[in-house]
Amino acid sequence: MKVILTTDVTALGKKGDIKDVSGGYARNFLFPKKLAQIADDASIRSLQKERQSEKDRIDKKLDEYKKLAEALKQARLTIILTVGKEGQAFGSVSRKDVADELARMHLPVEEGWIELTEPLKQSGGWDIGVALPHGLRSTVKVIVEARAPKNRQKK
Repeated sequence: MKVILTTDVTALGKKGDIKDVSGGYARNFLFPKKLAQIADDASIRSLQKERQSEKDRIDKKLDEYKKLAEALKQARLTIILTVGKEGQAFGSVSRKDVADELARMHLPVEEGWIELTEPLKQSGGWDIGVALPHGLRSTVKVIVEARAPKNRQKK
């Protein structure tokens, strides 16, 4: 009896696989636990449509991430870092700061995708890696500018 697995079944197959099993195994184990359904023409066509729509969805997402990777390569972020009189930094530039700045530029990047091992604590320019889904990689140019805090005069 041919069945379509509706979930992953250990030692049998993965969801969506069409398998040939004994009638008793299907009726007594797979069907009652809703692990499979009969593989008739209608269900096979439905499965093929579902697979095609999933493939189209993945292809669309992949195209979006490729466009995002290109946009990231072109982007230049300038982040201001406040420093004291002697040049010591008051704070640092973290993954969150980079992600927030990218969001302001309408480049949706999750904080976890940014490959920054340590926060940036000095001025300069860095190429920061970004690991996008589907195995795509990109870089973004981050320029950290040091600025002294504005002096506040007492009256």
